[in-house]
Amino acid sequence: MTDLTDPIFHDEEAARAHLEAVRWANGVFCPHCGSFDCHRLETGTHRAGLFYCRDCRGQFSVTVGTVFERSHVPLHKWVLANYQRWLGLSEQRFASDRWLPCRLLT
Repeated sequence: MTDLTDPIFHDEEAARAHLEAVRWANGVFCPHCGSFDCHRLETGTHRAGLFYCRDCRGQFSVTVGTVFERSHVPLHKWVLANYQRWLGLSEQRFASDRWLPCRLLT
């Protein structure tokens, strides 16, 4: 069981690393073409968590093809929301505890 003080619930980079480990347990693959010939782009010149596929020449992150893809809610809040839903807490209680509108959770 995970503790709510875990950095994946409070830090954007830790949440992204957690999602990458869960989604790509067997290695990073391109969600566009399925290729494993991918590499991470440097964060100094690109946004954090961006990958490049050498086969289709596409860019992607761990959120592509998920409900997180075009969300303006930070990833660490999504991870916390999913964890609390997994625990069985109601949306109303979660919203009152974490100051998120319920409509973000449905």
